[in-house]
Amino acid sequence: MSVQHSITYTLATGGVSVTATQSKTAGQAITLDESLSIGTDALVALTLDISQLKSLYLISTTACTIETNSGSAADDTITLAANVPLVWQDSTYHDNPFSADVTALYVTNAAATVLTGYFLVDPTV
Repeated sequence: MSVQHSITYTLATGGVSVTATQSKTAGQAITLDESLSIGTDALVALTLDISQLKSLYLISTTACTIETNSGSAADDTITLAANVPLVWQDSTYHDNPFSADVTALYVTNAAATVLTGYFLVDPTV
């Protein structure tokens, strides 16, 4: 069964609106939905093979810092502002925010938060 992520970008300015939609289809979706208390390096179980990753959408209800694979020697550090999604697809202009396979996330947040992620992977790669 294939799964699709469609991400729509809209710019509205001076009475003009421009919209573009980018869609990706792959064989597996991974969803993350975690409620986290205030804390430092809270462990969130997530594994991703970045060679299979096609699309991601990651958002937090409060500002937080996410470290991959270690809370003290992270492979990647991602800082999320409250309610501002990190959006990536393998055909966008931006680099994958993960530079190494993900074995776990370590989240630091100063207020209770809900961390939500949608990941689209191609398990045949």
